Amino acid sequence: MKYIELTVETTHFCSELVSDIIENFTSEGVFIQDSMDVIELEKAGKTWDYLEDGVFNESSIVTVKGFIETGKEDIIESIKLALSELKKVCPFDTGSLNLSTKEID
Repeated sequence: MKYIELTVETTHFCSELVSDIIENFTSEGVFIQDSMDVIELEKAGKTWDYLEDGVFNESSIVTVKGFIETGKEDIIESIKLALSELKKVCPFDTGSLNLSTKEID
């Protein structure tokens, strides 16, 4: 089965809100990629056996990813509308909220 990966660029403070929006429209899972999460855990004394290269590169851009089945592209417009509304009403920096898509297997 083929899927469409949705990727939204946002900020650390807005990532949970973006995640909620994507999760409301999809049922295939959502994940947040935020370097600050790893940095905060390291400061708390947590350790790992392995981390990918670049995971400690501090970035203000956080990516939120979700997935939809191909054939359900109409959901993308609903997500874009919800992100646009979030940008209008959010009391803090949302980042760009750019939404990109990529077909994956």
